[in-house]
Amino acid sequence: MESVFLYSDYRKYMNDYFVYKKQESYGFSYQSFADAAGFKSRGFIYRVMKGVKNLSPASSRQVAKAMDLAKKEIDYFQALVEFNQARDNYARHVAYEKMVEVKRSSRRTPDIALLTDDQIEMHSRWYHPVVRSLIGITEFSGDYQALAEMVTPAITAGQAKKSVRLLCRLGLIETGEDGVFRLTNTTVSTGDEYQSMALQKYYGECFDLAEQAMNTMASSQRNVTGLTLGL
Repeated sequence: MESVFLYSDYRKYMNDYFVYKKQESYGFSYQSFADAAGFKSRGFIYRVMKGVKNLSPASSRQVAKAMDLAKKEIDYFQALVEFNQARDNYARHVAYEKMVEVKRSSRRTPDIALLTDDQIEMHSRWYHPVVRSLIGITEFSGDYQALAEMVTPAITAGQAKKSVRLLCRLGLIETGEDGVFRLTNTTVSTGDEYQSMALQKYYGECFDLAEQAMNTMASSQRNVTGLTLGL
């Protein structure tokens, strides 16, 4: 059974758990699952797995305990339920942040999930790609305050340092023998398959920054262009 931390859909995890338990124990059934979770109706578990019913905060905890999840895994499962059932982007973002935080704080998180977190974090804040671009056009050797001051809107030296460490972990930058940081690749692509809440949040922040620039910066300091296409 794969770790719950590798899932982004709680219904799929429940379904995979059911299949796994069915193979492990011939007598396991929807009724067994429902009994373990404290539900009277065996059909409830089935309807949840099929997307007909949703889980409440209380019932999601019952289901998580029935699947023998540890404390941090239960917290992640509940955040995952919130994420999948969120009715708007704000609620989805809040749940997503909970998921990432729980994964980072758990000792049982698989290594593969940690790598995914770094990739997600790259686009969780608009200034990470900006810091990378600045390193590509300057001779940065560790002056984080100077690096931060090159960014508009301003970021702190601590944020600049965090970005550099993240970029190093991802192998997007490296330090030469002279102590100067350099790009390892001129171009970075998320790929067609990479769609996440973090990427949506990144684009949203970019749109907000573009609007701020249009309203607060002189036309000589910004570039706004438009293109209309007939398709």
